[in-house]
Amino acid sequence: MLREFAEIVRGSDIVCVGAVVDSKHFRQLAASDPLFKEAQRDPIHMAFHTFVMRGIERTDVIDKYSPIGIVIDDDQEFAMKVYEQLETLKATFPHVKERVHALSFVNDNSYPGVQAADMIAYETRRIMVERIKNPEATSELYDDLTFMRTHQPQFYTPAVLDELAETNPMKGPTDAERQL
Repeated sequence: MLREFAEIVRGSDIVCVGAVVDSKHFRQLAASDPLFKEAQRDPIHMAFHTFVMRGIERTDVIDKYSPIGIVIDDDQEFAMKVYEQLETLKATFPHVKERVHALSFVNDNSYPGVQAADMIAYETRRIMVERIKNPEATSELYDDLTFMRTHQPQFYTPAVLDELAETNPMKGPTDAERQL
């Protein structure tokens, strides 16, 4: 079934957006760096923020004005976090408030688009885990699902998370930078 779906994606105008976060490394950073935790909150917050912002960005290429609806797999604990995060994004970014007009939680058994997203998420996570051992890891299936990696999810690897922690604007200048 994944192969069939990959063939459909490769021959369509579907664009993949999303994020996969190394949750273990995220939790380690959050435990040792309260400012990182305050800025990024949790892996769901980080991934959803990326998903919404990149989704709007990709949609703007074709249409800058039509409303956008977000459809997500119904999971009570996750749904409440996503709803709160969307409200924060709307309050922070006027473009999100202008564009995102609907947030729906659905049973993925009845919605093929959500099933498709689950398939992409599964393969993306598998690739991220594999890249721990082999940084160049990919698969033909992943390449097809992401239109030959043109539209691939954001990978928040330990290196990317470390860079975010180092460049966190909430930290302000270091002592050495203040002396300059």
